[in-house]
Amino acid sequence: MKNFIRDSTIRSTITFRDNLGVPVIPTSANLTMSFIPLGGGDRTFVTYPLVAIGLPLGSSWQYDWDSRTAEPCTVYGHAESVGLTQRSTIDFEFRLTANRANKELAGDD
Repeated sequence: MKNFIRDSTIRSTITFRDNLGVPVIPTSANLTMSFIPLGGGDRTFVTYPLVAIGLPLGSSWQYDWDSRTAEPCTVYGHAESVGLTQRSTIDFEFRLTANRANKELAGDD
């Protein structure tokens, strides 16, 4: 599992594929991130629109997630295409780490 340091921007770049592994170009796409919010509490799920990139436009999709909103934890991502006759989805996860010097954990604002 890949590790990222909390308080950084984490870029997700996604290429959707059909059941044969051929890249597909949806009309839009969304990314749902699941994490423990800063300050604790129950795991939350937030959905963000992905931004089309690449040539041709939409051959890849991207989102820059601000990890300052999360506690150190395992973060789960689920991306799905919109506007295709056959929906394409991708799941991924990573670990968000922080030590006591990380400003939010130390109580500094």
